[in-house]
Amino acid sequence: RVIYGFRISVLFGLILTIVSSIIGLYLSYYADVSASASIVLTCTLIFILVLIFGPRDGWLARRRNMRRAAAPD
Repeated sequence: RVIYGFRISVLFGLILTIVSSIIGLYLSYYADVSASASIVLTCTLIFILVLIFGPRDGWLARRRNMRRAAAPD
């Protein structure tokens, strides 16, 4: 729902994968841990951040919208 259209969604997913791979490889080099584990942890961290801070469907946005709906005018 963040990005509409199949081509844009695939492109966005590809960019996110490349960015998380680069960050994961960088972290694995300096932390001296497994590259695959650091890439997976980087992807998981990005997923959790989007789940919490998503502008429309994130946890904080839903909570804010529920408070606005419950607040008296």
